[in-house]
Amino acid sequence: MSSLPWTLALHRVLEDRVGRVLDLAAREGWTDEVEAVHQVRVGTRRLRALFPFLDPRAYPALEGAVRRTRRITRLLGPVREADIQLARAESLAPESGVEAGHAVLEHLLEDLDRLRKKARRGLGRDIAATKPGALKNLLEFRGPWAVDPACPPPSLGSLLGPGIRRAREDAERALKGEDPETLHQLRIRIKKLRYTLEILGPLGPEKPQEWLEGLRKLQVALGDHHDWTVLEADLWRRHAFLTERGRSRLAAGFLDLLGAVVERRRSAFEAAQEAGALLDLPSLAAWAGAAEGPP
Repeated sequence: MSSLPWTLALHRVLEDRVGRVLDLAAREGWTDEVEAVHQVRVGTRRLRALFPFLDPRAYPALEGAVRRTRRITRLLGPVREADIQLARAESLAPESGVEAGHAVLEHLLEDLDRLRKKARRGLGRDIAATKPGALKNLLEFRGPWAVDPACPPPSLGSLLGPGIRRAREDAERALKGEDPETLHQLRIRIKKLRYTLEILGPLGPEKPQEWLEGLRKLQVALGDHHDWTVLEADLWRRHAFLTERGRSRLAAGFLDLLGAVVERRRSAFEAAQEAGALLDLPSLAAWAGAAEGPP
């Protein structure tokens, strides 16, 4: 059994998130737009973050929605990754001060653009096959029997506490050293906590805006670090390939680009450390523990 206020509060969040994805995915040709792909991917992730709090007995379309949103998110992943890598590489243009550097960068941008177009090939068709419009069926609620007006809502401390504790432990470990995989896993942990707090935070007596902003800043810094790490690995692969082929001048040009990428990757790590130091997760845990849930 669930409390009525809890059920109504979650359903309002569900309506907002389903509506957001439907509006974005209804636009003609959105799969060709960089920002639209990003927003739909984020929208499906934020919607998926809500699913664990929904009762499948009350929402008969939940199982299908889980599969559908997961499929959409996965289809958009490689496309978004290609968009990001091209954008990061384009931002290196001011770093290429010599003619040889410009030539190498143009070579890189041309190939990254080719890969971006390849990633988008058939995307509109594949997304249409998932039938995103069917997500509207998720709003059908068939479980008044699952609601007990006398049942107290779950405490925010019980719902948020474990995620806060794991995020704090991971942050303390990951931000001590620049291990890309550990930092990437922390990014995923912080993102999940942020999405969960977006859902549950408004159900408390006061909105946790300060913590949401702190989580966002850390997530962005970790995302920047991940992007530069991926591009750095790609440039090293290209450098090794050109060296093996005897293309010494092109290979040397990639070393110049790598220097710029390494510098930005290190700056992103420093930004993540700073954001992590400012993020007060113990006070967030105390806030969640003091909150009673939806009124």
